[in-house]
Amino acid sequence: MVVAQAKTPKSPGQRVKTDRRDAQLLAEFLATGHLTAVRVPTPEHEALRDLIRCREDLKTKETNSKRQLNSMMLRHGRIFSGGKSLWTKRHFDWLEAQRFEFEGSNEAKDTYIGEVRRYGARLEELDVRIEAISATAGNADLIHALRAFKGIKTLTAATVVAELGDLKRFPSAAQFASFLGLTPSEQSSGDARARGSITKAGDKRLRSMLVEAAWAYWRSPHVSRELEARSEGVSAQVRDLAWQTQKRLHRRLFALQHRHVSVKKALIAVTRELACAIWALGQKECLLQDAR
Repeated sequence: MVVAQAKTPKSPGQRVKTDRRDAQLLAEFLATGHLTAVRVPTPEHEALRDLIRCREDLKTKETNSKRQLNSMMLRHGRIFSGGKSLWTKRHFDWLEAQRFEFEGSNEAKDTYIGEVRRYGARLEELDVRIEAISATAGNADLIHALRAFKGIKTLTAATVVAELGDLKRFPSAAQFASFLGLTPSEQSSGDARARGSITKAGDKRLRSMLVEAAWAYWRSPHVSRELEARSEGVSAQVRDLAWQTQKRLHRRLFALQHRHVSVKKALIAVTRELACAIWALGQKECLLQDAR
């Protein structure tokens, strides 16, 4: 049993610490149920997590290289006017066509462009590998079923499985949302109730991905060709859950907007409901059509 150190009770007035005292306290806390156990990931989940976090590190490096290249262009007064979208073929052609008076600037620009292209190519290779590994992983059925949700593709679905494992270990949707840090903080006493921002406890990486996925629910409910292709092979129960979630979250967003709730708060509220829908999916026995 691996115990969460941050949730182990501590006495601020205790000034003597020895192995014997620690062992006795741990035994007492275990007997009274005051210790919180943490999940130990399987080697397969740990390997998938390593690959996903490696991709995240490369994405950060690619973003930094793009910012450095943009900053250099702005310092020299070079502003792209070929469209609103950057890092397209037209934008790269414009970048490569830029020439400066001194060779040092030209060499720096070419180096930045080479770094951006190199990281982009490597990210595409990792996406292919994550797709292949997810299809043969132990929880491949759950990953495939998660892709039936709007805004959730293979990377997000694989991150859910790699970071959380079996969703059935959470007794309720509220505990699952609390684990992700999506419940509001609170400091109440007596008749006074004061709620603040979300706790932001748990996995920051996964919470950020779910917030990004929630942006897709601003658009009106519909099943695109891409979503239909991702849902192929998924059971009718999962399809119905994904469709009901899509309608509910879209309706919830516009109801909050009608009440003049800020976009940020509305998005966090919808992200919590999306997390609860993911928990409900994890409780189902039949995820694929041929699963019996």
